[in-house]
Amino acid sequence: MVGTQLAPGQSFVAAVVELGGAGRARLNREDEHGHDLVHVFGGIGQVRSGEAISRLEEGDVLFLRAGVRHTLAAADGELLSLVLVSFPDPTWRAFADLAGLEAGRWVLDGPPPQVNLRYGDGTVPAAFRRALAGQSELARPMDLVRLWVEALPPLERALRSRAFHPVPGWLTQACVLFSSEEHLRAGVPGLLALASVSAGHLTRSMHRHYQCTPSEFVDQRRLAYAAMLLATTRLPVGAVAKRCGFNSQSYFARRFRERHGCSATEFRRSPVQSGS
Repeated sequence: MVGTQLAPGQSFVAAVVELGGAGRARLNREDEHGHDLVHVFGGIGQVRSGEAISRLEEGDVLFLRAGVRHTLAAADGELLSLVLVSFPDPTWRAFADLAGLEAGRWVLDGPPPQVNLRYGDGTVPAAFRRALAGQSELARPMDLVRLWVEALPPLERALRSRAFHPVPGWLTQACVLFSSEEHLRAGVPGLLALASVSAGHLTRSMHRHYQCTPSEFVDQRRLAYAAMLLATTRLPVGAVAKRCGFNSQSYFARRFRERHGCSATEFRRSPVQSGS
């Protein structure tokens, strides 16, 4: 991993960061004069910004504001993979003014501006890749501007929406804690126990904030954990399914193929090509 700290005179710095697995479990970010744009391209985890905690998953893009301690961490058993782009505050504010963004809204206390673009058209991840590629030679300001042009508008829309529908802390915390094997096996009842709300309230809240049902969320987390076990252990496929909470191996096989586009055995043979 290359350095993630801005040097004097640099327009920006970009780096790949991997947390969890055999490496370090967390990364602390705190810069009085620079902000970070982060793209999560694999894994599950969380970010603590001051007292606010937000869940992280593949496809998330977020803005970490200057002057606040941010701690990014992988969930238990996960490898959290990120692209992190850091840039100075004065440069960003100048761009925000030109683009008509409400700069003051971006630096308010609370969770960082965040949006999931996993099912978007791919332009934002491509902009992160361009910024990262520029680090192999000389960081070019135009690569940073292109990244801002692609990434900031969806974040601005998410920021405006949050003013009307903030994600409650109990829901964020429950979703982050749910990644452990114990809770995965428990399924929706385990998620309900973590949330400490009624089934109806949980369903309505997940629809509003994550656009899925509790059952769909549980399936997503189980399948992500299954992919990690297949890629990092030699457990039989049946044992992987059981550890993730799937009582029916045929159901697991069908759902895994729907999610990853291949069988569990094929995924194990070529985990990189499968996209996880």
